[in-house]
Amino acid sequence: MNSIVLLFVFALNSSHSYESFTFSDIEKIVPSDRLPRSVRLRASNNNVAIEQYKRRLFMAWRNSATHFASKKARIIVMSSGDDGKTWEHETILSLNRDVREPYFLVTQDELVLSFFEAGTNPIKFEPNRLLRTRTHNGKEWSEVEEWGEKGEIVWEIKKRKNKYYATSYIGNHYHAGASRIEVILKESNDGFNWSKIGADLYVGGVSEVGFEFKDDGTFWAVGRNEDGDASGYGSQIFTAATDQLNQWESLKKSDPKRYDSPRLFKHGDEIYMIARRDVGRKPFGLLNLWLPDSIRKWIILTRYSLRPKRTALYHINTAKRKVEWMSDLPSGGDTAFASIIQKSEHEFLIANYSSDPEEAEDVSWLDGQMSSYGTGIYFINLKFDSAK
Repeated sequence: MNSIVLLFVFALNSSHSYESFTFSDIEKIVPSDRLPRSVRLRASNNNVAIEQYKRRLFMAWRNSATHFASKKARIIVMSSGDDGKTWEHETILSLNRDVREPYFLVTQDELVLSFFEAGTNPIKFEPNRLLRTRTHNGKEWSEVEEWGEKGEIVWEIKKRKNKYYATSYIGNHYHAGASRIEVILKESNDGFNWSKIGADLYVGGVSEVGFEFKDDGTFWAVGRNEDGDASGYGSQIFTAATDQLNQWESLKKSDPKRYDSPRLFKHGDEIYMIARRDVGRKPFGLLNLWLPDSIRKWIILTRYSLRPKRTALYHINTAKRKVEWMSDLPSGGDTAFASIIQKSEHEFLIANYSSDPEEAEDVSWLDGQMSSYGTGIYFINLKFDSAK
């Protein structure tokens, strides 16, 4: 999206509280001739992670035939010494089970890649083990080791306030009845040994939780409330005081908009988010209240899957405890699992996966997931106005 279009967006949203910004042109990285020819790709490329380490840009992503679980799924790791113009093969992680959701973490002297192992049934969600591997030079990778709790899924890991923090979840995700998913906040001094902050911070229908800290140390998080709880369906906003991270406050009523795959980041003291946007009516409004909740849940999830999606940039208005849409990224069909790194004071690199952005604008999420055309990995630069 160019600056002229963004100015039009601002004219429509004159009361916005966020900073002005521009996007670069989008670049397709996977598949492309930038990659080594020796690595043969299947159609589905998703779940991407990027990180800077020892003056190289590292990228890991899930590659498989489709979006759904498969024993042929693998995580491919590559690195670039020229900001993504060309890539070199690092390693491939293949376990004869589904693998997904890679996440990089830079410790004092190592680059750690975390991911989780799932099952092989394409219509079931079967998280099994949290796994990780590490390198000290970008070329030699350690044996894969298990960490965390069985069935736990780590969503976001960050170093803040001289400590490492991570959000994760564990429980009966996609359960037919009432869901009991525990959201966990962990801390670590070294990025390897982790301990829980508090207990029962949240238990209900929220799973993926992206988080960030304000300059005053206040904790802010957005969680996907896909399975529903007493506050409804959609998304939750959590906050906690800097000295009370074990005591979360949440919205009394969930935001009816669902922000899948939320990734939070900060520019100045403003918090932003990259997440999936549902194109169409709010899927979690007052729908079929006379039906049992278990049936109502599956109607909601089915309708949601049959509508088009985008990956979008949002602002977290902490004064109003509200998520504000800013702009869509070029995207469509099966999309939204972003990774974000800060390149300079005002510029960020965003990696994301999507069906072909030019061909899939009106393609439903489910059709995009099942399409034989697959998905690719795209880069785009986000630059905020430095005058503010």
